[in-house]
Amino acid sequence: MIGGILHGFKVPLTGAWLSGIAAILISLMSLFSTRGEILKASIIVIIIKVTISPYTPLTAHFAVFLQGCLAEVFFLSKRFFKVSALLFAVTVMVLSGIQRILILTILFGNTLWKSIDTYANIIISELFGNRNLKIFSASIVIISAYVFIHLLMGLIVGFIAGRLPLWINNNMSNKSLMDVDFSEYDAKFPEVKRKKKRWWNKKSGRVFLSILLLMVIYSYFHPEPGQSYTIELIIMIVRSFVILFLWFTLVSPLLYKVFRKLIDKKQIRYISQTDKIISTFPELKKILFFNWKRSQGFKGYSRIKFLVTSTLIMAMFSTRGIKISELNSTSL
Repeated sequence: MIGGILHGFKVPLTGAWLSGIAAILISLMSLFSTRGEILKASIIVIIIKVTISPYTPLTAHFAVFLQGCLAEVFFLSKRFFKVSALLFAVTVMVLSGIQRILILTILFGNTLWKSIDTYANIIISELFGNRNLKIFSASIVIISAYVFIHLLMGLIVGFIAGRLPLWINNNMSNKSLMDVDFSEYDAKFPEVKRKKKRWWNKKSGRVFLSILLLMVIYSYFHPEPGQSYTIELIIMIVRSFVILFLWFTLVSPLLYKVFRKLIDKKQIRYISQTDKIISTFPELKKILFFNWKRSQGFKGYSRIKFLVTSTLIMAMFSTRGIKISELNSTSL
C-alpha cells in the first residue's frame, strides 16, 4: 500500500524507502511474535502483493521473503532488541543497494564499469589538459556512494526501529491519537495505474540507454578509446538485450508459474487473513495521510518520529480506526 503511495508521489529511491519501512515494522513485530511468525507474515505479504499488484517483479517477492528469513535470525533473542534492530536494518538496506549493483553487473558485465572508468578519466584528462592522466576509478566511486547511501539509511532506520516501542509507550495516553473519527476524512492520494513496465520503458532506463549509445558514438569518433571500445560497448548492449529477452520470454514466465503454484497453495490457507488485511487499506491510507498532514508542523527527525509513532498507534489502537488489534500478531 505504501509502495503505491510512494510511486504516486514519484519519491526517489522508492525501493530503499520500502525496505526501510519494512525493517521498522518487522522489528516492531519481533517483540510480539514467536519463532516462525515473521516468516509466516512475509508469506502473507507476498500473497497480498501478488493479489493487488500482479506485475510486481519476482525479485521484489524474493526480497520480502529474504527479509523474513533474516528477521528470524536477527531476532532469535529479544534481550538486545536495539542492537538487533540496528543490525537487521543495516543488513537489509545494504543488501538492497548491492542487489541493484549485481543486477547491472549481470546484465551488462564488467564492460559497463570499465567503460565508466575509461570515459570519466578521458573527461577529467581533457579538463586538466593532460590526456595521459588517470586519477581514479569512477565506477568504484559510484558503487561505493550508492552502497554508502543505503548504509546511512540503514543506520537511521535501525535507530528509529530500536526506539519505536518506547515512542509508542510514551504516547499511549495521548487521547488525540486514540479517539479519531476517519469516517468522513478523504485521503486524496495520486492515482497510480499499475501496469507491466519494462526497465527500458522507464525514464531512468531510457536515460541509461541514451548514455550507452552516446558512449558508443563517442568511442567510434574519438581517438582515445579507439574502435576496440566501440566493439566492446556494442557487444555489451547486445548482450544485455539477449539476457533480457531470455529472462522475459523464457526464464521469468517459467519461474513465475512455479511461484504462482506455491503461492496459490498458501493463499487458500491464509485467505481469511489476507482478505481482512486488504480490507483495511482504505482506512490505513486515511490514517497515514491524516498524520502526514498533521506532521507538517514538525521538521526533520521530529517529523519522522511523529509520523511513524502516531500512524502506528492510530492503526493498532484507535477506538474509531481500523482496529488492527482484532487481527493476530502475524497479521500485524
